[in-house]
Amino acid sequence: METKTLIIIVSGAIVLLMILIYVVSLYYGAKNIFRGSGSPISMAQTLLSSIHITIQHLLGVLIIVLISLLMTEKIITSEAGLPLLSAVSGYLLAKTFKDVNITPTKKNDRQEK
Repeated sequence: METKTLIIIVSGAIVLLMILIYVVSLYYGAKNIFRGSGSPISMAQTLLSSIHITIQHLLGVLIIVLISLLMTEKIITSEAGLPLLSAVSGYLLAKTFKDVNITPTKKNDRQEK
C-alpha cells in the first residue's frame, strides 16, 4: 500500500472516530440534563464552546494530514514540515475543555466574584 493512501485512510478513521465520540457524548449528555439543572444561557455557551473546540481539533488533524502528505510527496522538506507538525500537535495537545465552565453556579456566587 502506498504511503499517501495509508495516511489518508488513517486520518479519515481518526476524524470519523472523533465525530462519533462527540455525537455519542452529546446524545448521552442531552439525556442526562435535568430541568432546572442550569441556566439555558450557560448550557448554550457550554455547547457552543465544545463545538468550537471540536472543530479546532478536526481542523488541526486536517492540517497535520496536509503537511504529512506534502512531506511524503517531497513538495516540502522535513526541515520545514517537522516544525509545523510539532507546533500544530502541541497546540492540539494543549487545547482542552478546561476553559468551559459546566458547573452550575448560584447568583450569589457570581455577584461575589
